[in-house]
Amino acid sequence: MICNPTWPEIKEHLLPTDKAQNRPDLISRVFRANVEEIQANILKRNVFGKVVAFIYSIEFQKRSLPRVYFLIILANEYKLLTPESCDKFIRVELPDSNREVYLHSVVVRHCGHLNPTNPCMKSGYCKFHCPRDFAERTSKGKNSYPTYKRQQSGHTTKQAFAKEIVSPEVLDKFSKCEKSKYKLKML
Repeated sequence: MICNPTWPEIKEHLLPTDKAQNRPDLISRVFRANVEEIQANILKRNVFGKVVAFIYSIEFQKRSLPRVYFLIILANEYKLLTPESCDKFIRVELPDSNREVYLHSVVVRHCGHLNPTNPCMKSGYCKFHCPRDFAERTSKGKNSYPTYKRQQSGHTTKQAFAKEIVSPEVLDKFSKCEKSKYKLKML
């Protein structure tokens, strides 16, 4: 998870002349609260399943915005060992703007092709090589990296979207845990 200076909890405490980067105290407090909440979701509410090992690391970026990396080891019965189990949590298809309004808005807002000033855009192309090729099913790709299922669903926007997003099933579990507090990072 990466701290987002546009989180409502940050914006509501800034003066009109303030910038989030100039308030490391505020950034740190809000980020820490969100880290603790997501930790509770993972460890206590078991949104991904039973966790047997968990560790995390927080680092600060150049602009003083923190990010956290989580390493989660699930119990054997919850491990993602098949393409079908991966598909329950990871999806790379453009969400339907009528059925999944929130997810569609997140994808469109973060897509580099729709926002040429996005840091992922270099000379008019996404530096992460998005959009990816279509694939009928999830499979093992080059160097053990997965190739996720990305079918031609007919759902389009002005341009194709960027990368992986968390599936609606996981967001539904997070909704019990106030999902609106989170801005999910596109990997």
